[in-house]
Amino acid sequence: MDALHYDEVMVGHILSGTAIAYGIGKFVMGYFADRSDARKYVAVGMLLTAVVNFAFGASRNFRPISVSGH
Repeated sequence: MDALHYDEVMVGHILSGTAIAYGIGKFVMGYFADRSDARKYVAVGMLLTAVVNFAFGASRNFRPISVSGH
């Protein structure tokens, strides 16, 4: 945490945002996964995950990562 200059509150926001997004994504995307081809669904999901992870890695400060924007 020291190398990135994040405090405990920032890490808490990142982890809670990740957990909330995961829960909502599992609920909503479960509907689409049941009605589509599994191979295409997994491929698109992996591609989107890679894009989002790259965006997080490319950010220089906390604000783009923050869900609440505070």
